[in-house]
Amino acid sequence: MMGFMGMWWLWLLVIAIVIILVYTVNNSRTGSSNIQNVSTLDMLKKRYAQGKIDKQEFEEKKKDLLN
Repeated sequence: MMGFMGMWWLWLLVIAIVIILVYTVNNSRTGSSNIQNVSTLDMLKKRYAQGKIDKQEFEEKKKDLLN
């Protein structure tokens, strides 16, 4: 009877570890996309607004991005 009880706790531990791993992997995937949710076009617009690129360069890069 003691062998059965020991196996029960072992299976419970294995299931808990699997659940934790699945949660961690899933959370790391969604967490990274939530942190940096800025599109490339938005970054380009920001650089143009800050004066880091001129209008001609902005239009060329915008055209490249949209094609």
